[in-house]
Amino acid sequence: MTEERTSDRRIEIQHDALGSAIVSGDGNKVVVYHYHLAQALQGSPLATAQSVGANPYRGLAAFQVEDAAVYFGREVQVDRLWNRLRDIQERMSSVKTRLLPILGASGSGKSSLARAGLLPELARRSLPGYRQAQVAVMTPGVTPLESLSVVLARIATQDLTPVEKAQEFERVLRQVDDQNSHNFSSSHHGLRRIANALPGIEASPLIVLVDQFEEVYSLCKDPSERTAFIENLLDAASSPTGSVSVVITLRSDFLGEIQQHPKLDQLIGSDQSVIVPAMTTEELRRAIAEPAKQAGCPLHPALVELLIKDTEKREGALPLLQFALTRIWKELAAGREPMETLQELGGIGGALAKEAQRIYDNLSLDDQKTTRRVFWGLVQLGDVIKYTRRRTAVNSLVSHQDTLEHVRQVIGRFATPSIRLITLSTINDVEIAEITHEALFEHWQELRNLLEENCHFLAWRERFQVAVHQWEISDYDEESLSRGVSLDEAEKWLNQHPDDLNSKEQAFIQFSQRARKKTQIRSLAFWLATPLMIVITGAGLFWFNDIQERPKRELLSLSPNDQNSKPHLLPTANSLLPEAQKLVKQGEIDEAFRYYRQVVTYALSLRAKVKKIPLDQHVAPDCSAKLEDEIDQTFCQAENELAQLIKSERLPQLRVELGTKPLDPGRRNSDVQDNDFDKLFTPGALKTTYFILRRSSGAWADVDDNGQISTFKEADRLPCQTLKDIQELWREFTGGRCGWYDKSGYRTYTSPDCTELGGATLTAQIFNYGRDDEAAVERLNQCKVSPMILNPNDQR
Repeated sequence: MTEERTSDRRIEIQHDALGSAIVSGDGNKVVVYHYHLAQALQGSPLATAQSVGANPYRGLAAFQVEDAAVYFGREVQVDRLWNRLRDIQERMSSVKTRLLPILGASGSGKSSLARAGLLPELARRSLPGYRQAQVAVMTPGVTPLESLSVVLARIATQDLTPVEKAQEFERVLRQVDDQNSHNFSSSHHGLRRIANALPGIEASPLIVLVDQFEEVYSLCKDPSERTAFIENLLDAASSPTGSVSVVITLRSDFLGEIQQHPKLDQLIGSDQSVIVPAMTTEELRRAIAEPAKQAGCPLHPALVELLIKDTEKREGALPLLQFALTRIWKELAAGREPMETLQELGGIGGALAKEAQRIYDNLSLDDQKTTRRVFWGLVQLGDVIKYTRRRTAVNSLVSHQDTLEHVRQVIGRFATPSIRLITLSTINDVEIAEITHEALFEHWQELRNLLEENCHFLAWRERFQVAVHQWEISDYDEESLSRGVSLDEAEKWLNQHPDDLNSKEQAFIQFSQRARKKTQIRSLAFWLATPLMIVITGAGLFWFNDIQERPKRELLSLSPNDQNSKPHLLPTANSLLPEAQKLVKQGEIDEAFRYYRQVVTYALSLRAKVKKIPLDQHVAPDCSAKLEDEIDQTFCQAENELAQLIKSERLPQLRVELGTKPLDPGRRNSDVQDNDFDKLFTPGALKTTYFILRRSSGAWADVDDNGQISTFKEADRLPCQTLKDIQELWREFTGGRCGWYDKSGYRTYTSPDCTELGGATLTAQIFNYGRDDEAAVERLNQCKVSPMILNPNDQR
């Protein structure tokens, strides 16, 4: 290291109600203001017997500024971050935007590195020209502009709850300026203006640390707020005054989402970014051994080596390691041998699950039901059944069967400082809960079973909660209530899960039912009060409308195996296509999928009958050729629009999963029955690809639900464009090695270079290893996905 260092690198952490001040031995100072502090972080966690001392490990929680003294193993990366930030700050003429992105996989230690590593290092070695800095630490949450305005208001007012100033700052952050009146590309300049007005900004630059930046996409659902937040950050970090620098931590599997914002995407893709690597063996040794050694109770070297071996090459394992160490230390204080504790835990992966299961098993049946509802409310579902954490207000987790106090008691069992599987915090006087770490989804089988068995209910409930929220913000306007199919669906789920909706959701359904009844009564009154002729006319209109709707109902009820030609329904099939487009615009994505699939089903059946196509041949027309037949036109339009819907609603999830580094696409699950198709793959890109093509979340080609694409009629339900899009994505993220065929186009089932798929091709993985899938392979050929140049020596 060539940089000059201060002579005294010791630091002291001072606390007050607003945050922390880090003071170095040389008098450098970093003042840290937090958006909010988790309740569980107040005080030293896991205090134990006096002979052993306070627990130096931090479990599932990220290391904070206050934990700098026990944060070991990342010294090289801390130095690297400080140098990168120093370079960005010094090269203001060549670096247009002072943004430092810290990228890494979930559980790689990004937050700890920024909070307990970089911030204290800024006190040990101040940025050139500044002996003091002020840092605003925040996580975006659902409303990132509000989060930012609160922490800025605390800096400006030195008040813990600056409500009025925060509201004023939020208005400034939301303000849209005329771009033509400024020499800036952004239309949001609020953060730059607020920062320039902060006391002492000339001598103490502002560093905005946005931890868990991915929440801008996973939790914030308002695109305009998301854009305003990002533009404020980039605009302030681009100001020539140099008064604001921005540091963000971002999970690498969200890099695809960043492409929505080109300027941010370019910065994150530049050499300004720092990718957090896995810890080396020596770094892990320091992280495990040094805290205990410093606490005066060193761990046995054999135990350290076992923990290293269990952690190495295991993605997201650092929080699990820390959690296992907290349990080992706790049992050590009780006089138990650490090796015995680790063996009982079943390694670092089993520690988390065992603790969660132990708590769950000790609950009463009623408490277990409440626990199930709580965890459901703390999970965010992605496409094709993938789970992430979400922050949720505790009062919204209360079903009509529970009381708030009872829910708090149950959450408290999982949120004690010694366990902290759930983290509690307070935002604007609202009590918030969140699952502390997503590793719980992977290792706690009880939770995985609950989520997978109820995934359809949970997916509906997420959509339903949006409708309830709209009803609230419309001041409970009757026009915002559910009607028709939406209300029927809500009543169905209410009957199946009578205890799992909260009071607000129950009220929404009840008010919707009352509104429907009022409408029916008004209709009846109209009939009774109307002269006979009008009644007859109305009856005629009703009859006419019923006649009009009858073909639509008939078409939508057709089975994929229906062999009747029904040519009279062709105009109805064509009319369903614009209706499906409207459903997409209204956000009714699942219903739009159903409409498109039903038109494809009908067109295939009709074409087979009319053209007398044998069952052992493809029915689907060549949509790349000139179409003169109305049946072919109907099929091709439905297939193309279905492919576009898959591309916009399903492929983004696949892109995110393929973009993880290192790529782990998942694998066939040997622990499930062959006919348990929804669990056939472990989570990852393979499972997503399978679901897009075979299950009801996409093309639903496996209509017989037998795990095979065993007929040409099933294979023809696979949209050609989707097959091409999937191949293009897989090849893009595997260097051209993995696709439906091997890279030479010869082999259908083997691809030795494709280590990501274990030497197989996508054909082998998705279409059952060559058994009963000839129709699917021929569909790939028909769609011209890849040249079928078969090597005579290949055995199919």
